[in-house]
Amino acid sequence: MSAPGRSARRGFTVVEVTISVAVLGALLVAGGFVLRTSGDLAQSAADEGTAADRVQQSLLPVANELRRASFATIQSLDSTPFSDGETDAGVRFRRVTGFNGAPVLASPAVVRWTKPSGSPDGDVTLEQDGVTVVLARHVTAFEVARTGETLTVTATAQAGPDDARGRTHRGRIVVRARNP
Repeated sequence: MSAPGRSARRGFTVVEVTISVAVLGALLVAGGFVLRTSGDLAQSAADEGTAADRVQQSLLPVANELRRASFATIQSLDSTPFSDGETDAGVRFRRVTGFNGAPVLASPAVVRWTKPSGSPDGDVTLEQDGVTVVLARHVTAFEVARTGETLTVTATAQAGPDDARGRTHRGRIVVRARNP
C-alpha cells in the first residue's frame, strides 16, 4: 500500500526525463566541441612543425654548399657577377674540391627556387652536371642576398589550409664562403 496522496507507481515523470535528456545532450555537444578544438590545435601545431621543417630543409643544404664554394665564382642566376647588395632567387657557384697551388674547382652548380606558374609554392633545387636534386619542396619564398663577403639565405614555407589557419614559417641563415 502506498502513503496517502502518493501513487503506487514508481518511475520518472515526462518532465524529469526531458530535463535529463537535455542535460545529457548539452554535455555531449560540449564534449564534442572540446574534442574538435583540441584536434584543431593539434593540427595547427603539426602544420607549424611541417612549415619549419620545410624551411630547414631548404636552408641547411644550401648553406653547406655555399660554405664550400669559391667566393670568387658566385654569380647571379643570369651568370652575371653577384655584386654586393644584390638579391636573387638562387646563385651559380663552383665548389672547391681541393688545393694544388691554387683552388681546385668542381664543375659549376646552381641552387635555385623554381615556382611553377599558378602554384602557391615551389622547390629549391641543386643542379650540377646535368643532375637536379630537390633539396626542399613546398617553399613559398626563397632568396639569396649578398652583403659584403656574406650571403644571407632566406626561405619561407607554409603548411595547412590556405586560410588564416595555415601556418607560415620563415628562416634565414648567414653564410660566409670559406674559400677565396
